[in-house]
Amino acid sequence: MFFENKSYLIFLFLFILIGGCSERQFNEKHEYALYVDRSRFYGDIERTIHRLEKKGLNAYPIAMFSQQEGRYFYAMMYAEKSLQTIMSKKIECEDKYKIKNVNIMNYKKEYKRILPLNDDMIQNYRKTRLRAPRPKFSKSTNIFLETIPYSPDVRIKKFIFVKISDEYLNKMSEYSFATNLPRGIQPHQILSKSEYFAELTVIDPLHKFHATYTIAWLKPQAFSKEINIASLYAEMILNQVPKGSLKEKIPLEVQADDKLVGYQINIQIVKDKQRAYLVLTDEEKNYLIFMQEESNNILAMTNWLSLTGDTEGALHYPEVQNTVYGVQDSIVNELVTWQIERLSNISGNYGLKMEGTIKADFIFRRPKKGWWEIDLYHLPDSNSLFYIFKEKYGENMQPNIVLDSARTDIKARLVFTKKKDTKEVSETADEIRVLHFPYIVIFSNKNKATLSIEELKEIAKHFQIYNGFKKPSDWLDWF
Repeated sequence: MFFENKSYLIFLFLFILIGGCSERQFNEKHEYALYVDRSRFYGDIERTIHRLEKKGLNAYPIAMFSQQEGRYFYAMMYAEKSLQTIMSKKIECEDKYKIKNVNIMNYKKEYKRILPLNDDMIQNYRKTRLRAPRPKFSKSTNIFLETIPYSPDVRIKKFIFVKISDEYLNKMSEYSFATNLPRGIQPHQILSKSEYFAELTVIDPLHKFHATYTIAWLKPQAFSKEINIASLYAEMILNQVPKGSLKEKIPLEVQADDKLVGYQINIQIVKDKQRAYLVLTDEEKNYLIFMQEESNNILAMTNWLSLTGDTEGALHYPEVQNTVYGVQDSIVNELVTWQIERLSNISGNYGLKMEGTIKADFIFRRPKKGWWEIDLYHLPDSNSLFYIFKEKYGENMQPNIVLDSARTDIKARLVFTKKKDTKEVSETADEIRVLHFPYIVIFSNKNKATLSIEELKEIAKHFQIYNGFKKPSDWLDWF
């Protein structure tokens, strides 16, 4: 699962050269097909098709649109005349290739939603990936982020990063994101001992793998050398298990760039349901690592952990490059924490259009100015992007402001929000809202910081999302 990427560049060249798979695709005569993956992002589907092709399976992309959901890309397989034939292909995919979520699609029912997808369109969809230089993080931040395993076979569901300081620890209740730590362990029991913290939740779109990986870079003097750190935290998990319930602590080693040592913890969480946690450190005890997976797949978890420190690291994920790379060098040292999330189960008129969108929340701290934020949405579907902006962010906006006189395609507005419990409008700008395909970006004081309008404008002007994207042909004039 995590080692299918070695021939990806060769595949991508061939995919571009021949315009995708030349196998038969479904149509009126061959009306039944399978789809095994869908995403807002063409790159996701391209990687899935690569994996399917490596298994010897026929695969090809399509694009579909609906008024409620907007546009999605699908990874399709086969094209058959009869339902019976496609059913047998479905069973084969599930039983032989262990592919989850194999679905049947009927052309005659869906053809009105299918969009054209030619080579020129595919090239344009590839260009919706942000092309900006890597932020100039400190050496220690880079080392930490490069330690986190990277695999092109998984997608980020959620990614939390924290650069820990005394100021952050004092403000944790206000500026922390919800974590998924093992039972019996609270965030402060790790953060107070650490310089950096990250939690990565990933999913494999083809196979049954849904895991949470947590890593902390420990302070040099956090523990004395003789303490078995992995055992200490393993016991915290075991201590919350009721008497008479299953609880096991099994020594474990994982061969990685730096060997990981610790324990596999098996506990009973409710009747007839168990949970396995891995609790590990490197041999030098610089890092503390937790891992859990929904189906308790120990082999898949150890395969993932074997990539620790031996891959391109977290900054190589598209979800990270398309968000974090927007942060310009002038503010990177103010960055304290972020959460990147692939949205799901969103309420409101715009909810279905936001499903699958990548959202990033960044929290910064500027001395004497306080804690300020940037919220970013990445959605390469212009119709949905404009609709969401109008529905979610259309209130209280002032006329357009100019961030850069040389860039008329950058659309930005100031926002003055009403004070709580009154109709009075704030005299200082709370936000600058920017719409620039394929992004919505909100630069905000959040009623807590005191950045001036000019300071907010300067930050917004130099945010690194404005280069490399053409104005969509359906750009709306209302903004």
